[in-house]
Amino acid sequence: MKPNAALTPSRLGKTKMGPRSVMPRRTPLKIGLVALLTASALPLDGASSIVFLLACAVTLVCVFEWRAFKLPAVVVLLLSWLLLSAFWSADRSATLEAVALSGALLVAGFAAGRLAGARFLLNAVVAAGDVLLALSAVTFFVLPNVGRTAEASHAGALKGVFIDRNTAAFVFVVMLSAYLCHKQSPLARVCRVIAVCVAIVATESGTGHAFIIIVFVIFYLLPRGSRRPLNQRKVAMFVGMSVLLSAVAFVMSHLDVVAPLLGRDSTLTGRTVIWASVDSVIGEQPYVGFGWGALWHAGVPVTEQLWAVGGFRFYHAHQAYLDVLLQVGLIGLVLLLSVFLGAMWRQLSRQDAMNHPGHRFAMLTIVTLALYGLVEQAFMSSFGFCVLSLVLSISWLRISPSLAQKVHG
Repeated sequence: MKPNAALTPSRLGKTKMGPRSVMPRRTPLKIGLVALLTASALPLDGASSIVFLLACAVTLVCVFEWRAFKLPAVVVLLLSWLLLSAFWSADRSATLEAVALSGALLVAGFAAGRLAGARFLLNAVVAAGDVLLALSAVTFFVLPNVGRTAEASHAGALKGVFIDRNTAAFVFVVMLSAYLCHKQSPLARVCRVIAVCVAIVATESGTGHAFIIIVFVIFYLLPRGSRRPLNQRKVAMFVGMSVLLSAVAFVMSHLDVVAPLLGRDSTLTGRTVIWASVDSVIGEQPYVGFGWGALWHAGVPVTEQLWAVGGFRFYHAHQAYLDVLLQVGLIGLVLLLSVFLGAMWRQLSRQDAMNHPGHRFAMLTIVTLALYGLVEQAFMSSFGFCVLSLVLSISWLRISPSLAQKVHG
């Protein structure tokens, strides 16, 4: 090579720069991401510690192979507020552990995105989906005592390798988004999509069934909306959010009418009882909450109070936004919504974003997580937060072919 020759991406893969090659090692990073996503979805003993260590491992691979990265300011503000909540937390040690885990997941997500690009992250999510779907199929057919629900109301429903059928449905809905956006042969895509849709139906989760339709509709609309002028996309986003909030307000205020149409009782299988219990406590510390990750285990006074009001034990608010409000207050909720809206805004502001498989997946998944959070834990679960960190990373990547995107295709 001539001394003044341009160092193009094609040459970078062949050129040595000191003791290390500039070409990142894709295999360790992909294995790490697949392991991280899989472990975060499984009800393992000491799952938080395992997920934390895997997130740290992914970050170390990225730092060793590439250059420094930085988190967006709004993400740093959110993490700072989560850490500050330890000062007034109902369980300070639990809050510090939860902040460490959340921070590790966000750092790992942004580091992996900075190193490998959007399409690589999408490929890792698809691979993790294949693993989880295969494991769930094996347990459902071969180990029915493990892979099927034992509850009388949904006996035999697919639970797979997850803690319950609702968690299984949520994970599979996320994987449906990934399968739809993944660039692959038409036959492979159809097989994957059919398999995951069958799995969602087998969970007997009404929410999961509804989100099959929602995900398909959003997937169809995204590339068409991205061709519109920027001002029209801004208006469409505002109108869409207004309609969504209005619909949610109507449903919540007319549960006695809507619930039977969904095949549920007026409490939405106990959800409204949990929401009422949470609402009775939020007013005690509405702006700052009771500490990130401090609740939902025995011995915490606030949790015991919630269980006493509800009349039974429950281990999350069954609605992500209520859970955020309870843990880190209105300030934390505003910061989290700012992260969501910031990611959506960056995607909508780019004319060609929805033509890129990775960026379409990011936008589709962000909207799906935001909607799913209205009735389930969604992004407040370990798996949901892990996926959120990856799609946020994609949203803050440049669409123009950067070095990492060129190298990784």
